[in-house]
Amino acid sequence: IMTGGGGRMYGHGMATLLLEERCARPAVMVGGRLNFWANPYGLTGRKDANGRAFGLDPRLFEEVYGYASWRFGSLTPYVGLDLFAQIENAIVRPTLLGGVDWRASRRFSLQVELKQMAFVTDQQYATVAFIGPGNYGALALNLGFNVHFGAGDTP
Repeated sequence: IMTGGGGRMYGHGMATLLLEERCARPAVMVGGRLNFWANPYGLTGRKDANGRAFGLDPRLFEEVYGYASWRFGSLTPYVGLDLFAQIENAIVRPTLLGGVDWRASRRFSLQVELKQMAFVTDQQYATVAFIGPGNYGALALNLGFNVHFGAGDTP
């Protein structure tokens, strides 16, 4: 569940490993998600700062992605491409990303990831001042702490 701007986003997806890592060839994974966004304030009758009632404003977002990764002991660097879309509005926002996951133990890992989100979107007239190379897209740095359930691999 992701939150933002008073709304809530719920998602469900699946992924599959297409290729196992072999020598210099990376492991390749592809997947997809459906994300549903709605504003729960639309159910409360609350009003925004301009006195207008909030709407529920439901939206469906589709997402497909692919990642390539290489394992070096407890470190796993990876690169990927993510396509976040709203098919009903013919909007696709591609994201390039790269990162590394450090498997500190069988159950826990730390992750750092750098993204250039929506790298084909000109941000000159964006409501929010995003930072992106050539004023396109937005740079994001994600830090993660992961808990691995199930058998998992011991680094």
